[in-house]
Amino acid sequence: MTYSRLFDLFYSFLLLTLLYIYFNNFPLNVDSTWILHGAKQILSGTTLYSELPALNPPLIYVYSTIPVLFSKLLPFNEKVLYILLLILLTVVSLYLSLKILSQLYKTNTKLLRVYLYALGFILILSPIPSFGEREHLLIIFTTPYILSMIYRNKISLDKMTLIAISTFAIFGFNLKPHFFLLFLISELILIINQKNIKAILRIDFFIIALSGPFYLLFIYIFFYGYYSVGIPLAIEIYTISFNKSILDMLYNLDTLFLLFILLLWFIIRRKKFYYEELNFFGLICISLIIYLIQQKGWTYHRIPIFMINYIFLTHILLNLMKSSNFIKIVVSVIFIELILMIIYLNILSVPRYKVLEQLVQSLPKNTTIQTISMDVAMGQSLLREDQKWASRFGGLIMLNKLIKEPNNLKFKSYLFNSIIEDLNKYKPDYIIFCGKYTRFNYYEYFQQNQTLLYIYKNFYSKKIIDDYIILKKEQNF
Repeated sequence: MTYSRLFDLFYSFLLLTLLYIYFNNFPLNVDSTWILHGAKQILSGTTLYSELPALNPPLIYVYSTIPVLFSKLLPFNEKVLYILLLILLTVVSLYLSLKILSQLYKTNTKLLRVYLYALGFILILSPIPSFGEREHLLIIFTTPYILSMIYRNKISLDKMTLIAISTFAIFGFNLKPHFFLLFLISELILIINQKNIKAILRIDFFIIALSGPFYLLFIYIFFYGYYSVGIPLAIEIYTISFNKSILDMLYNLDTLFLLFILLLWFIIRRKKFYYEELNFFGLICISLIIYLIQQKGWTYHRIPIFMINYIFLTHILLNLMKSSNFIKIVVSVIFIELILMIIYLNILSVPRYKVLEQLVQSLPKNTTIQTISMDVAMGQSLLREDQKWASRFGGLIMLNKLIKEPNNLKFKSYLFNSIIEDLNKYKPDYIIFCGKYTRFNYYEYFQQNQTLLYIYKNFYSKKIIDDYIILKKEQNF
């Protein structure tokens, strides 16, 4: 085995070791945890969007059934298998990317290796702490397509490779409707560059373009609840409850780093504006628009921005390496250190609800727990394998709107009836009302309903631990 092969193995082992160290100290993000829980519920017969409220199209739940199914056959839980699934998808993404980059760097295997090492780092470690979010999956699935479009003028791919790349990409673009904007901008830039609309008459274009309508038809036939329940919930509750101003959304290190990268490019740029650079700018602008139109400002919504930025930075650094300019390479090292600092600060920004975590860990084994909280999936992500989640909600996202607009009887009725149905279905051993971080008394709020008041007062005992109100079931009902 050559030294280069040994280094490949060492580098791969290093990335996976760092990922293992992270997950040994931090849980899987709450959204992915909740979606895995949803996949388990769906496989047991629960109806998505009605019995299990959801705001996303169903594709993410389809992915999540894979680790859940394999968890029944292998000695690993679904969270570990979900992480392993993403690693496997990343390997496929890197292999397809290699098919593209090996043509780009036919005569320079060292630069080829550097590019692949950078992509491995970008796809595996840079999304932490949002590893496994839908935006992370988007970049894993679409990186080969993005590279094929950026370097289209310099490479020539055979039909089977194009089919593989485009088929892989459709599983990313269809995760959320606005993800298709990345596909549209890439194709638009190609048309502009070639000054011919016939540039889209390619098999990979048609595979991706036609996947959207077929997927919408699939949702209409098998998951009509997404149109009747999911979209109205998203529009009437989700958007109003969490929307932020554009200035608040841009106030973060990732968008600041974007300005640094653009500054670096401006300093070392070539006089001519090349097609691949136009592609990068288009993708960065669209990923910024995708982030802004969601109006939430959450870290994982920024994943497409900073991951595409990092690929652009890799492109810039490789051009610097060709020039062997010492000063420029020193500047590049500084930028790499900035990336590591941003990733580290993003890890530190993940809230650890240690009081709640300790509280859940202290409860007896094989207990059924319902957590009443506005924080999405907060309680679910902390549950042990031997405990059962007793709510159809990952987090009561509609509470924020109902508190601000108490006369919204439609959603108030929906929420309270759902809580009652879950109580009667699961009869939870413990109900935890979170108040440590939100400073809102959920316990008093839900007692507005006479049925809930009767159940809480007659079948549960109450105690308070660090502002958390815990109800313990004393008798069946």
